[in-house]
Amino acid sequence: MCQRPDPVELAPELSLELEGVPVAADGGTVLLVSEDALYTSVCGGDAGCQLVAYTRSGLLRYASSYPDGGARSLLAASDAGVVVHAPEGLEAYAPRGSGARLWQASWASLGASEGLPPGAAVASHIALTHEEDILAYVAWRAVPDAGGVDDGGTAPESARLVWLSGREGAGALLGASQVEAWRGEARLGLDVLGTAYLYTVDGRLARVEVSPGVADGGGGRR
Repeated sequence: MCQRPDPVELAPELSLELEGVPVAADGGTVLLVSEDALYTSVCGGDAGCQLVAYTRSGLLRYASSYPDGGARSLLAASDAGVVVHAPEGLEAYAPRGSGARLWQASWASLGASEGLPPGAAVASHIALTHEEDILAYVAWRAVPDAGGVDDGGTAPESARLVWLSGREGAGALLGASQVEAWRGEARLGLDVLGTAYLYTVDGRLARVEVSPGVADGGGGRR
């Protein structure tokens, strides 16, 4: 007969003094793990805001300052790069070496209006394909959302599911689909066949198709 063991206090195997205060948009991710590395986005001290990488044993791999010193929040990490949400768009940084920026895709290149005010664009979630391409749900509004936490805020004016190259021609827009702009935070997932699904914590679910080479409203929502 199986017997549940008595609870014990767990001792940490790794403890790190971070290079600053972790940045997370809307309570999102503060630490990503990929292969043999840990990544965090931090702000503080003379270095400003930077992407920091550690080995799994806690050794510092690099501390790469962001080009404009502004804050970034983590979205995903793979062998192709570490993707972050930046003030001006989506960016990816090298997972090894010095952590140099690999590419940047502005909100305008992803379909937003020119002159978007700060804080108006939201990349709620992204997913990586088997080929390490990037699917991102990107939404924007003309003015920052004034809604409260309890009511989920107001729905963005427009939203897109965009498909970006992760390796060859990294950061290039491969396709896009106009999707319904949902109130609150939308999540994005891929099934084993690569089909994309958008869903929210309040139970809404939609399957979204994105066709290669389609830059304006080419996919469909079901």
